[in-house]
Amino acid sequence: MTGEFITTKMKERVNDPELAEMLTPTFDDYPLFAKRPPLDHGYLEAFNRDNVRLVDIKKQEPLVEITETGVRTTRNDYEFDIIVLATGFKAYTGALEAFPIRGNDGQTLREKWRVQSACIMGVCVAGFPNMFTVTGPQAPFANLPTSIEQNAIWISRCIEKMEREGLDVFEPREEAEREWTAATANIHGQTLMAEGDKVNSWMMGANRDDKGARVLIYFGGANLYYDALDKSAAEGFPELEFKTLPTYKCAVAAG
Repeated sequence: MTGEFITTKMKERVNDPELAEMLTPTFDDYPLFAKRPPLDHGYLEAFNRDNVRLVDIKKQEPLVEITETGVRTTRNDYEFDIIVLATGFKAYTGALEAFPIRGNDGQTLREKWRVQSACIMGVCVAGFPNMFTVTGPQAPFANLPTSIEQNAIWISRCIEKMEREGLDVFEPREEAEREWTAATANIHGQTLMAEGDKVNSWMMGANRDDKGARVLIYFGGANLYYDALDKSAAEGFPELEFKTLPTYKCAVAAG
């Protein structure tokens, strides 16, 4: 099996058999390729060095606290000059949720995305008029600078339409958001990434305890995604409802 072949090759690079067991996954509870595998240069070999020690804080000795001199686990006190905290991040949504922007119903993005991070092509969110997002949730797994460029083109074409036609407001349609979210989830379910919640994958937001796992990424391919953006713009942005605000005339009487 592929999993057995990979673990065998991993263990060959670690001198200590017990340490090798700690460093290799058990594919019974860790589905292979359920999240993007790292491609390393010397990572496993680094644990053969005398000045490197691996501590299993998940099963053997969980963290208890950060002390004045280092870290305390259930078994030991470790002294350090520097501690690097790699505690996870909110992929695709974290920066957007940090803004206290409220939509039509008073909800913030953080509140709207509590259960599901729904979006339309990663560029706009139902309930949040005149708000563009760039590579937001359910944007593709692709080269990000290229995706950002394609998002910027879509956004600029939308703004051009509004300026050209004298439109003031666009409202992302709930139906369009549901359709894109469902399509993204359908594709995601056909990939091994759908097992990402079992391996705490950041690609499903499963690396955090404050929210449940969810579909965050469009795995239909960059070309299909870019085609969807182009089709939307060519058809006049059917995902959006455009409005013109009324103009009020005022008369001022001088006495």
